[in-house]
Amino acid sequence: MRSEGGKHDYYSNGDYWWPNPDTPDGLPYIRRDGESNPGAFTAHREAMRAMRTHTANLAAGYAVTGRRVYADKTAALLRAFFLNESTRMNPHLRYAQAIPGICSGRGVGIIDTLHLIDIPAAVEAIETSGALSAGDCGQLRSWFADYLERMLTHPYGKKERDENNNHAVCWLVQAAAFASFTGNASVTALCREWYNPCCSLRRWRRTAASRGNWRIQSLTGTPFL
Repeated sequence: MRSEGGKHDYYSNGDYWWPNPDTPDGLPYIRRDGESNPGAFTAHREAMRAMRTHTANLAAGYAVTGRRVYADKTAALLRAFFLNESTRMNPHLRYAQAIPGICSGRGVGIIDTLHLIDIPAAVEAIETSGALSAGDCGQLRSWFADYLERMLTHPYGKKERDENNNHAVCWLVQAAAFASFTGNASVTALCREWYNPCCSLRRWRRTAASRGNWRIQSLTGTPFL
């Protein structure tokens, strides 16, 4: 399950894909919907979630107490994940939700970065603390601007945007958060236009009916309503 990307490229496997019992090498993987494969590669996803949680908590600590130590640690995490050349993540998800033996990445991988919507608020919370330089803040906004551009223009991003389920909601939430953070007024306006078509209960009911409520874990998508 080696990624086709480099060490700075985010990688994950699809949750519901398992080794093929009918082939010697287990390829291509087969789908068992609703059953998470414990052998799937999730280390990058777990690292991202941990970074988000620590960053958000530390930034909140600074906002409440004004203690610079919280802002300094927040800034260190942000530099490590987004800015430092030796450790940064590249702003794309070309290799997310890969399926061994089938594809090196998929549009549904964009749901993996839902956790990053907390990062802009963390940056803004410590921006006047002095822990981040003006250059740091500019580079962070550039990272999210680049990622948003890929969400808007890459085939994976377009496909995810046009889904009729929780994936489209996750795309919209991210696009709105990142557009606001980067000052992209045109995308913010588009997100407002897309909100009702994307999140309407009527659309979700049509989707559920057309798919026959096939998902084993059908309740997992309902929180996105």
